[in-house]
Amino acid sequence: MKDSTSNVVNLLTTSEFTEDHLGSVKNFFNKYNPDNPDLHGPAYGWDDAYPELFAAGLPDEIVFKGFKFLPHTAVVYSQDYRAAGKSRNNKMLEIQQNIERNGYKLKYPAAAWFEYAPGKYKVITGNSRGEISKSSPFNMPNMIVAVYGASDSSYTDEQIEDAIDSCGLRFNAIHDPAESLSKADVKRVVTKMISRWHDTNGEAGCAPTIDAITARVDYVCGEGVFQPSTRMGVIYEIYNTFNPHDTVIAWSTSKSAAWYIKGFMDDIKWVNEKNVIYIAVSASTVSQAFKKAFALAKKYPNKEIRIILQTGTLDGQGSYDLLTTYKNRLKTFVIEFNEIVANSIGRYADKTLDDTNVSIYGALPALKSSHSIKEGFYYNSKTETFYQKKSDVSFDLSDEDEDEVVDETA
Repeated sequence: MKDSTSNVVNLLTTSEFTEDHLGSVKNFFNKYNPDNPDLHGPAYGWDDAYPELFAAGLPDEIVFKGFKFLPHTAVVYSQDYRAAGKSRNNKMLEIQQNIERNGYKLKYPAAAWFEYAPGKYKVITGNSRGEISKSSPFNMPNMIVAVYGASDSSYTDEQIEDAIDSCGLRFNAIHDPAESLSKADVKRVVTKMISRWHDTNGEAGCAPTIDAITARVDYVCGEGVFQPSTRMGVIYEIYNTFNPHDTVIAWSTSKSAAWYIKGFMDDIKWVNEKNVIYIAVSASTVSQAFKKAFALAKKYPNKEIRIILQTGTLDGQGSYDLLTTYKNRLKTFVIEFNEIVANSIGRYADKTLDDTNVSIYGALPALKSSHSIKEGFYYNSKTETFYQKKSDVSFDLSDEDEDEVVDETA
């Protein structure tokens, strides 16, 4: 690469970060406003560009104190917010190679350190960049750091630590180059926060409720990490760990989920027989389920094709009423699937599902608080009812009031 510029530093030919580099960081957005190139001066800065890092988006407990260049010897680099694994080593190599080829870019938010006392720091983010820049082939003695501190003395040490933990994930969900946030990272740190909530009798940390875990996961993931269904899957994994008597199963279409679904169906004896084929489908993909079921029906006209529904990752429809979400997904599938059959052309035109060798046979359970998660739901098309045989739990799809169903076996 070319030699250093004011905003790109060639670490292979630079012995250390200097006041000039620090000035470039401090003034970067004063000089380069992406929304208005003619705007210069203090009217636009890092706090405007990244409020979640430097201004209103920070936790109340901590504040941004300014940029400094500090020696690597001032901290111990450790991945407190990361789940270990091979992917981290791969990412470290990728970041190092990127710096070698393209230089160290000062346009990205700097590494973040928390200052407990003068000269006493803890890394919030920047472990990878710190380890890489201080080691061969770069051997830099220092790095440019965004320094944070406690906002005031009214917060306890535990509350401050909780804020730092949140930022340890959230800051890595903002920019490159960074080691991308993983689901394991989020699960690890939020689990730690729930343990802190128990240890401090609720003074700090995250309560083990769906609402609190969801709010915390959404915060630490920022605005651009993980799709909503992925986030909810992580949320329920964490929730189930601390609430084993209120387990929520997040079914999905991944390969691992397919294996889990098959294992569950094997356990309850929903297995293929001489004249029966079971297929598990997502309740949200009606047209795909229709194509799959009737392709099998055509191929095996003398066999019954039994559709088993899985309800995916429940989202509570904004209110975390998971039981209503569960029922509505099954109800919507039944209605739309029957409509497709009635409106189809060819062999099954103008027929109901009962006229075919395809049936909506049942559904996988999902909510331990409402029904048994050790048995499946069967579907009665005559009464439009889903029911569990052993637990004596049922609900009618024609019900408008959606009364809560109580699992008598709980």
